Amino acid sequence: MRILAFDTSTGACTVALGDRTRWNERSEHADSRHSELLLPMIRSLLSEAGIALSQLDGIAFGSGPGSFTGLRIGCGVAQGLALAADLPVVGVSSLEAIAQAVHTTHGSTRVVTALDARMQEVYFAAFELEGDRWRARIEPCVLPPREVPMPDGRWTGAGNGFAVRRRRAADGGRDRHARIAAL
Repeated sequence: MRILAFDTSTGACTVALGDRTRWNERSEHADSRHSELLLPMIRSLLSEAGIALSQLDGIAFGSGPGSFTGLRIGCGVAQGLALAADLPVVGVSSLEAIAQAVHTTHGSTRVVTALDARMQEVYFAAFELEGDRWRARIEPCVLPPREVPMPDGRWTGAGNGFAVRRRRAADGGRDRHARIAAL
């Protein structure tokens, strides 16, 4: 099964092409250049693999939370490519994707994810792996770091939102997340 996956919901523009065993990836810090980077990155990966868009089995895109403009770009490109090649498309939660990456890399099954939402807020969720599916123990939300709910027990934390929390603690704010081992 060949899948094209990309994410434009954060400051990075990331594209991956692969099957169940091998993936080729491109990632570039984009700021607000997602619209100029995404399609050339997709073309490059498809060309390198010698695959036409119509030979894919599906498209996955990062459905956020994240940058409003980045989400619109990612969703629009996914819809346009899927329509042109008659492919199925699926949105993937950015926060859940982080949890899966932490599990794949470190084996963690209880993961708190936090992304910087800017303006002193974070996108936040807590996921626990049950079998082969992630279950949200704290549903995705956007909050100031001081209002983020604390899950019970020991968790692994991942995402650039933990830098927002650390900045607040350094400025004299209380660190309520001592039981989360941030990566």
